[in-house]
Amino acid sequence: KEEFPGMDFELLPSPSPIQAVVVPGNERCISVCQYLRNVGKFDVYPIRTPTVAKGKERIRIILHSHNEERDIHALAKLLLQSLRQL
Repeated sequence: KEEFPGMDFELLPSPSPIQAVVVPGNERCISVCQYLRNVGKFDVYPIRTPTVAKGKERIRIILHSHNEERDIHALAKLLLQSLRQL
């Protein structure tokens, strides 16, 4: 997150390879996930209300050993783009 100044989303703290970005609203969360899956071919999943509290809907991102730094940068850039457009 430090490498992308101006990020306007909440990255939940996690010491594990499972990361979560808060995207409030079920519909918006689903739309952002679909965008990331369709445009970037990223395997991300929406976690929606009622599984999480309303307003805390999130995108679940799982990092794998085969992911390279460039993959993570590409995901972050596309995430920012999708949050601005959707």
